[in-house]
Order: sequence, then C-alpha cells, then structure tokens
Amino acid sequence: MAENQGKDMQIDLNFSFTMQIQNLNLRSPVRVSFNNARCSVNRPSPSSNRHSGASHPYRRRTHQQQHRGPQTPPTPAPAEQSQPVFDLYKLAKSMKELNPGQVIVAHAFLDFCSNEMGEQSNEILPMEKRGSIEWKAAIKGRITEKFIHSAQRSGTRENDFLLSKIVGYAARVTRSETSDTRALKVKVLNTIRELWTTPDHRIKECGLYIRSDFPVFSATVDAISDLYVYKIITTDSMDMYKRINSGKFNEAEINEWNFIMHITKRKKMYIFVVHPQYPRTKVVNTISIEYDSANANETITDAMNFWERYVFPIVIRG
Repeated sequence: MAENQGKDMQIDLNFSFTMQIQNLNLRSPVRVSFNNARCSVNRPSPSSNRHSGASHPYRRRTHQQQHRGPQTPPTPAPAEQSQPVFDLYKLAKSMKELNPGQVIVAHAFLDFCSNEMGEQSNEILPMEKRGSIEWKAAIKGRITEKFIHSAQRSGTRENDFLLSKIVGYAARVTRSETSDTRALKVKVLNTIRELWTTPDHRIKECGLYIRSDFPVFSATVDAISDLYVYKIITTDSMDMYKRINSGKFNEAEINEWNFIMHITKRKKMYIFVVHPQYPRTKVVNTISIEYDSANANETITDAMNFWERYVFPIVIRG
C-alpha cells in the first residue's frame, strides 16, 4: 500500500478497498456484504421485492403524459422563461393554475415536474450558491442526502420532526459544518487535486444536483468529477475513524452514499477519511466504493412513500 506525500499531508491514494466478508454484523440489525468494493444492504423490508427489474418504479420520463384523466394539458411557457423551474412550490402553483378546480394527485405532479424540468440531470446550482435564496428554494420540499435514510426508515409512518426538516425552517440548509471543518475539507481537497492530475479526476467542489426523472430528491457532496463523486469525512472520534477505514459502514452511511451516486449518476465514490489528529499526523486515508443500484432503488422507493404521503400534501397546498 503505497503512500504519496503531499505538501503538508500524507494521503494514501492507492488504497483499493476490496474485502470478501459475509454477514458483517453492525450495531443495527443489518447485514453488509462487500464484494470488490461493492457494498449492499440486505435488510428485511416490505418493499424488498418491488424492484427486481432494471428500471426504478418511481422514475419519471419526459415522454409520459403529464396528467392522468381528463385534466387540461399545460400551455407552453412564455418565451422569456427559457430556464427550467426547479422550485417545487412554484411548480405546484403553476400546475394548479393550469388545472383550476381539479384534484391533483402525487403521480401527476411528479410527471408535471419532470416535464417542466426537462432533461436536466445535472448540477443546477454551483457550490458558491450554497446557503443562497435559490439554493434554499431548490431544496425546500425535497428529500436531500441528509434526510434520505430517515425518510427511507419512516416509509409510510408519520414523522413530524423529519417533515419539519424537509418543508420547514430547517429545510434551508442541506448540512451544517463549522468553518474549521470546512477549511480543513478545502485544504484536503486542494491537495488531492494536486496529486490526482489524470483526466478522470478533474475534481471540483460539488453544487446541488437534481434529476428530472426523480424530481423530489436532491443531493450534494464535497466534490465531483466527470466520473466520480468524492466525500471527505472528518471526525474527532478515533473509533469512528477506525470503523470507517475498516469498512464497517452503518446502514445510514450506505444509503446516503448510494443515493448521492444515484442522483449524480456516478458509479463510484471516493471517501477521504481524515485522521482525528490531523494537525499532527497529516494523514488521510482513501476508500472507494461502487454504486449499488439495488440499495439505491430500495432506499428511494421507501423514501418516496414518505414523500407522497406526508410531503406532497404540504407542497401542493403551497
């Protein structure tokens, strides 16, 4: 396992995370298996058999008819509105104006959003916009990477606290971190950029990603390139540092990471684990994990159940 020396840190850049472990028991009743760096969750769930096919049951396609039933089709947008609309509350208002007096169901609204957003599956806002009015409006009413595991676990069960995070005041940010943590992540990222100079690792800070075929989800992560996403983990806990480096990921981490890869359409994530005593050690370890479509589909299906039952009524009311 070779180590490359950065200007002021040691980053293990050649660590290929490959484990052959069966039935690795975590603290929660979850079994995680690792095969050639591919991690998947085997968890009993009522929805576990709902997505044996390649396509996802909640994927929206722009060629689908926008409304089911006799609802009036929307009129074309004015020429000056050339940019797609991503604000769910504005989309809900537009759909109600186009269909006055009609009952709008969740699936029809999802189709409407997909068509209004167009073929967008990219970064809709740059990292510099994080915390801006536009960013807050784009994530309000959407399930982000921060809340995907809680939404998946809730499913059809009511969760007022989570709901307030998604549609309320707390929905204004996707994650919180101190200025020191952010500065450390930027420092690590800059060093990685200097060391990884191949074309497939042209790394930039990640903005906000939304997919039009999954219009009520959004995701962001520390960095992204044309092929990969990158997450930097900082912790004061040596136990957590050792756990992550040994591949003992918990269910929430696996769900979040696969969700991020799903929304950004990347097949691999590189995780940089910063040593708790980094100012002294200058050590960062690297782990790579492959995208697990089965885990992502299960997570998104269960989270969508929560969104349709509890979030959609609030969004459509405006």
